[in-house]
Amino acid sequence: MNDTNPLRSHAARGYDVIASDISSAAVQRAPQEAAGRYLKIEFCVDDMSRLSTYADESVDALVACDNAIPHLLSDMEIDERATAVSSSDQAGGKVAAAVR
Repeated sequence: MNDTNPLRSHAARGYDVIASDISSAAVQRAPQEAAGRYLKIEFCVDDMSRLSTYADESVDALVACDNAIPHLLSDMEIDERATAVSSSDQAGGKVAAAVR
C-alpha cells in the first residue's frame, strides 16, 4: 500500500488508531469514510490544546496532520499544544507533525 496518510496507512497495517478533530462534523463523517476503506479507526471530538479524551501516557505515537499547527496563532498556543501532546505520549513515544 502506497498511502501517505498516516491514519490510513497505520490502520491498514493493523495498528490501533484513534483519530480526533475539533470539528464534530468531521468526526461524524469520518467513520463512514474509514468503513468504506475497510479500516478500523476510533474517532472522537477533541481539542489539540487539551487532548482530554486521551489519558496521560496512553499512546505510543501521536501524529498531528493536515492543518492543525497553522491554526495556532501564537508561540504560547504552540507551547500549550506541545505540552498536551507530550503528556499523552508514552515515555519514548513518537510525535510527528505535518503542515501543508
